[in-house]
Amino acid sequence: MLRADMLDPADPAFADIGPAGDVGLVPQAALERLLADRARQAGVELRRQVELTGFEQDDDGVSVHVAPTDGSAPESVRAAWLVGCDGGRSAVRKLAGFDFPGTPPEITGY
Repeated sequence: MLRADMLDPADPAFADIGPAGDVGLVPQAALERLLADRARQAGVELRRQVELTGFEQDDDGVSVHVAPTDGSAPESVRAAWLVGCDGGRSAVRKLAGFDFPGTPPEITGY
């Protein structure tokens, strides 16, 4: 992560950076906490440490099948929507059969 206090605004590489120069950097963990808090306020149940193993869609929503990564029993969750926002290697996208028109990743970060 870049630290804003370590950047030299006089460096020519940062000349004319425009409005992006006023943006503060937020660590990913803090951003995830903010987004999770907002999701919970909206009534969303968040599940972590589970692997999507499949889903079926019908006229009333979707049944999502997950396997907890701790080895406990798989389960199904009923939802109105299933959103695939899990990156270029998206399990949701792959299981739905959608192509990925982007480019392969150059790095993997954990």
